[in-house]
Amino acid sequence: IIENNKTGQFEGLLRERTGFSVSDRLRKYDGRPFYPEEIVQKVKTLI
Repeated sequence: IIENNKTGQFEGLLRERTGFSVSDRLRKYDGRPFYPEEIVQKVKTLI
């Protein structure tokens, strides 16, 4: 899950509403947006 929130609000809501538990995360909580390169790099580490 990709989330721009330190506390993982979306991840918690997803788990609460669907029962789906996320095993891999990319969080950024410094107020800056994600850049495509950051997301691509994380995905490459997972495959």
